[in-house]
Amino acid sequence: MLRKGHLSDLFVGVVVKKMTLVETVSEKSNQHEFQGTRALRSLFGDADRRGLSTRFIWLADEQSAITADGFVSWSNVRKGKPRAAEFHLYYSGNAVTEAMRPGDSVFIALRQDSSALVLIAPAGSTMYAQLLWLFGLPDNDGGEFLYRDINHGSSAELNFAARYILDELGIEPAEQDVDVLDNLLAPFGLNFPTTRVFSALARSCLPEISADANADTALMAWLEQEERLFRRLERRVVTQRLQEGFFRMANQRWISSSHSR
Repeated sequence: MLRKGHLSDLFVGVVVKKMTLVETVSEKSNQHEFQGTRALRSLFGDADRRGLSTRFIWLADEQSAITADGFVSWSNVRKGKPRAAEFHLYYSGNAVTEAMRPGDSVFIALRQDSSALVLIAPAGSTMYAQLLWLFGLPDNDGGEFLYRDINHGSSAELNFAARYILDELGIEPAEQDVDVLDNLLAPFGLNFPTTRVFSALARSCLPEISADANADTALMAWLEQEERLFRRLERRVVTQRLQEGFFRMANQRWISSSHSR
């Protein structure tokens, strides 16, 4: 069976908690920081990590979102002092941090490339439930961070639902076995085959899957494989069209420049 992406290919770990007033940006609080709890230390470690590139996303529902780029900085404010270490996670101000409110849930994830992802979702919302499911976290209605080690604790494959959520977050998992997919799609060039042909191709890729054993499992496996093939062909078509567009623009500029001489 073709290997699919895993959540651990993208993330090292994640924490979640319900936000308190002092952690938000408001008239009563403008600290831009989270206290460095044990869960955050599990995520970021005990070494200072300053200016980590961070994507901030506020998600009310599937149709309402705010995205901003910024940074977080993790540091021991008592470094070099005889007292016990005290860590803080500072975050840059932006449209997302301005929108978050006490009671919202914050997910902070460290990615494999050492960048961070800060997700804000209203507690009890659909997006909150989907993010809990994506990261394999239990409901955390308290004011303390809950940590999950993804890098060493998860080998769960990214199924269609997980990939859909990541796509909504603007995160594209690295494609696996792209050479194999390209060889399978080569006969079609840049044209999409009919649904029947595409479905037959997906099933032919998974000869070990049988509907006789478990019809529901087989159907999901075929649908996921078909979705992978579709996305790969779609990317090839879009890439080709973009290249043609760039060449067309370059030629138009060259012709325009030649005529003006």
